[in-house]
Amino acid sequence: MKKSMRIQGRPNITLAGRTISGQANLNGNDGTVARFGRKAQNKSLLVFAGEAYNVEMGISNELFQTERDETPACQFAKLPNDVTKTDTTSPLEVVSAIQKFAFFMRFLAPSAPSPDSPGGAASIKRGRELFSAVGCALCHTPTLRTGDTTVAALRDQAVDLYSDLLVHDMGPGFADGVTQG
Repeated sequence: MKKSMRIQGRPNITLAGRTISGQANLNGNDGTVARFGRKAQNKSLLVFAGEAYNVEMGISNELFQTERDETPACQFAKLPNDVTKTDTTSPLEVVSAIQKFAFFMRFLAPSAPSPDSPGGAASIKRGRELFSAVGCALCHTPTLRTGDTTVAALRDQAVDLYSDLLVHDMGPGFADGVTQG
């Protein structure tokens, strides 16, 4: 069904000077599978956090040290706004804001879906069946399992992600024209 709709997904794997998905990416993600961000352009939650702070909020940091607008008159801070504070005595102050944000995302519990709202349990059941029947679950995989990790609490857990963690070519009718990674 995916092929008939001309929908295809692939991991955003970057190699030196090019990516398998066709997007040039000459940065610290080279040679890895990236899966975080709008177009799976970041390989870790920490890189995602650093980019979000810089791009979405304009906060430069250890990973993204340059202000978004590089015009000299717009460079208000000569150094990154947020960094690891190695000269403090408080353990909580050492960790930078982007590291704290990455920890928050990593340990955030998944939302619990309502068993009966909106529309009641029967409606929700029909919706799940229709979601699969029309092909949405082909790309939006309802449940994936986490892999091996050093954090035992996060190892081999079911996650209702509704994704396959791939970058998709949705065909010309659904193309958004946004290139990242």
